[in-house]
Amino acid sequence: MDALEIPRDRVPHELDGESLLPLIEGKPFSRAKPICFQYSGQANCSTEQYKFYQKAGKPELYDMLADPFEKQNIASSHPEKTKELKNQFLDWQASTKASFEGQEYGTASLERTGQNWEDVLAPKKNKDKK
Repeated sequence: MDALEIPRDRVPHELDGESLLPLIEGKPFSRAKPICFQYSGQANCSTEQYKFYQKAGKPELYDMLADPFEKQNIASSHPEKTKELKNQFLDWQASTKASFEGQEYGTASLERTGQNWEDVLAPKKNKDKK
């Protein structure tokens, strides 16, 4: 909306996202929040420097500035940063669940895709256990 010069009070509802206008204008750009997403049992939360990742197991943490090819998992040596990014992922996940279930934008997409909400960091239930 910034690029279109539409005042925030003229927008009928809250919009997700962050303005990319500084980037388009060639000005310095820095995100205020990490980028988080989940897909197919995977959790990811990334800042400009760190990447938290978890899929069916222990969390992974990478320093993307020092290790852009993600060869050195530093989660065990940086437990505070790992916990911080995991908590930011969980906050993001909680904030997106209502949207996913259609409470903010309707259920047409949800019905069309037939997907179910997945809590990717929840302990998996073992179907073989009695």
